[in-house]
Amino acid sequence: MIDDYDDEEPLAVWEALLLPDWQWEAYEKEEENLYFGRVKSPNTYGRWEYGYFSRDQLETAGAYRVDTSIASDEELFPDGGYELTQVVETEFEAIQESGGSLSKK
Repeated sequence: MIDDYDDEEPLAVWEALLLPDWQWEAYEKEEENLYFGRVKSPNTYGRWEYGYFSRDQLETAGAYRVDTSIASDEELFPDGGYELTQVVETEFEAIQESGGSLSKK
C-alpha cells in the first residue's frame, strides 16, 4: 500500500506550461532522472495518483518548479535552464526600448 504523503514536504513541485491543471510532487528520487511521487491532472479527475515519473516527462510537458523562487540557485526547469525567465526579460526589455508599447504598424 502507498504511504500517505499529505503531511510530508515534497522534494520538488512542478506545474506545466503545456499541460494546464497538471501538478507533480516528488517525494523520493529513485535514480538520477526518476522520481516517485504523485500527479494531479484532469485525467485523474483532480485527485492525486501515485507512481513514477521521469525528468524527460517533465521536460516534454514544459514543467517548471513552483516550490522555489525564480531568484534561488535551485533549478527552475528539469533541464536546469531558465529559458522562461530569459524570454520574459527579453520582452520586458523590448517594451522599455519601444517606449512602453509594442503595437504593430
